[in-house]
Amino acid sequence: MGGLEEWKVLGGEGDQAFPCLEKLSIQWCGKLKSIQVLFPALKELTLSGMGGLEEWIVAGGEGDQVFPCLEKLSIERCGKLKSILICGLSSLVEFGIEKCDELRYLSGEFHGFTSLQLLRIQDCEKLESIPSVQHCTTLVELNIRSCRELITIHGDFRELRSSLKKLVIGNCRLGALPSGLQCCTSLEELWIVSWGELIHINDLQELSSLRRLSINGCDKLISIDWLGLRQLRYLVKLTIMWCRSLSYFPEEDCMGSLTQLRELDIGGFSKELEAFPAGLVNSFQHPNLSGSLESLWIYGWDKLKSIPHQLQHLTALKGGGATIASDLESIGNEIAKKCGGLPLLAKVLGGTLHGKQAQEWHLILNSRLWDTEDGNKALRVLRLSFDYLSSPTLKKCFAYCSIFPKDFRIEREELIQLWMAE
Repeated sequence: MGGLEEWKVLGGEGDQAFPCLEKLSIQWCGKLKSIQVLFPALKELTLSGMGGLEEWIVAGGEGDQVFPCLEKLSIERCGKLKSILICGLSSLVEFGIEKCDELRYLSGEFHGFTSLQLLRIQDCEKLESIPSVQHCTTLVELNIRSCRELITIHGDFRELRSSLKKLVIGNCRLGALPSGLQCCTSLEELWIVSWGELIHINDLQELSSLRRLSINGCDKLISIDWLGLRQLRYLVKLTIMWCRSLSYFPEEDCMGSLTQLRELDIGGFSKELEAFPAGLVNSFQHPNLSGSLESLWIYGWDKLKSIPHQLQHLTALKGGGATIASDLESIGNEIAKKCGGLPLLAKVLGGTLHGKQAQEWHLILNSRLWDTEDGNKALRVLRLSFDYLSSPTLKKCFAYCSIFPKDFRIEREELIQLWMAE
């Protein structure tokens, strides 16, 4: 239906056309700009690949009048979409916006979204700001990734203090944590990944329920609230790595009070540091940490000369002790060069090598798969990633996926039925 420009129902009122329809997916209607139909029972709506859609407006009234039962809304791959008018959808539970390259604005605020639990915005490269979500008092997860021009999240998060459990924000230009986030005592996961303008992280101590904290790839970050971090008594996993300007660490113990900490990934700090920070070294000797830490990954940096011998105090480490990944970056750079500017190869290999030891990285680097033309090289890398899947069941599932054509939206139930029918 690539030539469809307008959808209207003839010979009857729109709100009587599909009175029982609960799930609707409109895909690859590149010229469709208007839908003059009401869906009083609709629960799930997906708009995908609509190249002609430039603005999303709910015609015919407020959101609750047009979609009184809508629970899940997904807007994906609408390349010309520049703005979305946020209107009251009181029954909406999940709202996702993905790969809308020209999207710059979400107009209005999230007023009336009294049931919203998940808000996901990903790969909207030109989106600069996000309206206030402070009225979404049922919001459990906010996930924002690869919105590289994002500089502002409006509003105050303190109204989410008893609902928000997971906040993921990656690849953006935010310079500070959202206002009022420190009041979110229900927060269990906080991911701060590749914030281009972030310099300081403050006020962590009130996040008393936090179990996972990841601070990764923030090149301008120079300081962390270490005193507040020490008070996160329920923290199970902590990641602080590839923050190239981070040079301040307290002399005293940084994290010895984290009695529940099981996994720690650290390293990739300022190039000016020649020794492992004393505060981290002292933490390794603390009885709390030495008896609880089960997994430790250390990522080196240019001037780091040695790994502290105090690692021997970490007696609870599993799998043979700490993993020192100081040479993985240089190996990774060489592998990236061999990808020849092909993003698919880099992405596939990144997923394949994640969590592998340096020896396996070397095997890939020196593999014969590079000794071929680009087309065959891509196929060989894809085959390599398939071979590395640990589960035979997963391999069979991927084989079934090959039945469907490129860019086809695979329905989970259909895939399961094919799988079961074997």
